[in-house]
Amino acid sequence: SSVIASRLKADSAFRHAVELAPDSATYWLDYARFIRATDNSAARAAIPEMLDRAIAGAKRDGRSMLVSQLLDEQGMAVFRNYELEANKATFVNPVATDGIRMPSAMDGTPTPVDRTDLRKAQAGSTLRQDIAQYYEKNVIKVSPPSGAEKLAYAFRAFNDAVVASPANELARRHQFMVMAESSDWVGITSATQRAIASDSNDRQAWLARGIAMQRLERYADASVAFSNGMRLMSDGEQAAFTSLSRLLTPNRYANTSRFPDSVTYSKLDAAGRYKWDALYWRLADPRARTSVNEAFLEFLARVAYADLRFSYEELDVLGSSSDRGRIYIRFGPPDRVYGPDNVWTYRNGRVFRFRPGLTFANAFFSEAEKRTVEDSLLIVDPNGWENMPL
Repeated sequence: SSVIASRLKADSAFRHAVELAPDSATYWLDYARFIRATDNSAARAAIPEMLDRAIAGAKRDGRSMLVSQLLDEQGMAVFRNYELEANKATFVNPVATDGIRMPSAMDGTPTPVDRTDLRKAQAGSTLRQDIAQYYEKNVIKVSPPSGAEKLAYAFRAFNDAVVASPANELARRHQFMVMAESSDWVGITSATQRAIASDSNDRQAWLARGIAMQRLERYADASVAFSNGMRLMSDGEQAAFTSLSRLLTPNRYANTSRFPDSVTYSKLDAAGRYKWDALYWRLADPRARTSVNEAFLEFLARVAYADLRFSYEELDVLGSSSDRGRIYIRFGPPDRVYGPDNVWTYRNGRVFRFRPGLTFANAFFSEAEKRTVEDSLLIVDPNGWENMPL
């Protein structure tokens, strides 16, 4: 109740500010950012039109950075609503249901259809494989794809923001984010090339370029891009970015006969971590005779993508530390994503469901799902590389 009261006071203060100074583009920008951080999708939908007047005023005043920030805010408001619509799916034979729900063994909600084929499952991993197969056979994406119009709007807004002020790093980051969401690796290649030509110390551009090069199977170029990006990190940032704990079993009681679990690994000194890192990546290298380690580059691409796509700036959440980011880093891109319940499936039978928070931007595991994933699934199956074309 105190949070609601504080939010109402803040909303009232912003309203009075823009009423007293309707031509203040800065006040409108602050108000829009406040609205975007709430769970009111209808209010977010009104942000683009709300900011049109502010953008026009900032342009008249020649304030290019403010224009860029306003355009970027327009794009983010629309992108957050896009996330609520994206990847919508439906049953092949529709049933009376308010949406796709996972069986009660995963999240406690009732199942909308009679899945007798799932009752034979004994172990949690077997049940999940059956669930993934069920989705593959009985659920399809809506056509045309949901959210496409909003995604295109956000992309135009971010592009316009970068044109208005190339110095707006946040707008460039969002530009890369939308292209990554669309798997537009060629587009990222061109955009990062322009950004790096303007500023060779643009860390985000180098990392985004590394993702694109890896997805285009240009491994040598990916290695160069990631090396340049990590060169611009502090020692602490680089250690966190490359930490092997992201791939190890998360439970201190796991079988550690071959590799330590993440808890044990995190307690090692730098020399100890370096030893395990070297061993792990030497064993994981799919092409030992090449000059680069393609598996390690895939790992870097996953971490960079998680930070780019799943970070939630409104709540200062780093994407690679989010539930979706952690699963993405361990197993790579899901083969299919089903909305509105945000279900990820992989072709080998893995399946995960994330609950939405304020928006899907900070989707997370339920407590029951988190326990199942960390205390069971990731012990026997801590990571996977099936998405690599090698």
